[in-house]
Amino acid sequence: MAKNITQPTDNSFQVRVVSRKKEHSRSFCFSHWGSKSKALQAAKNWRDQKKLGLAKVKRQITSPSVNNSTGHLGVSRAVKYDKRRDTTYLMYIVCWINAAGKKRAKTFSLGRSDVISTAFDNHALDVAKRCREAWKNTPITIRCTCLIPICSN
Repeated sequence: MAKNITQPTDNSFQVRVVSRKKEHSRSFCFSHWGSKSKALQAAKNWRDQKKLGLAKVKRQITSPSVNNSTGHLGVSRAVKYDKRRDTTYLMYIVCWINAAGKKRAKTFSLGRSDVISTAFDNHALDVAKRCREAWKNTPITIRCTCLIPICSN
């Protein structure tokens, strides 16, 4: 049997094509098309035309922007709210595009926002900027060796 084509009953074929979490389907009855082989050919043609119409849209890769919360290219500061604990956490997000042209991101969690000192926040920003520089034009396999020390309270 052809891909995406099933025979749910003895007298028809059914074609299903899924794109962007939406299913497109159609049934091809043998009696309507004259024979089983003609119905199968019509099902294949419909499937191929549907797949062409639903071709994947290629994402546009954009460069990291300096228009962010830190003013540094590829480094953003974010606040995450955990509703289970009713707590906010600070984090830095380092973004870059690897040698293969894929977007990559690394998140550095600083901890609860009510216990982070300004000095620790500045230190974490420096570490995030150094990691962004280390990842700037490097292969996919690099790992950041700049670790942020855990805040002791």
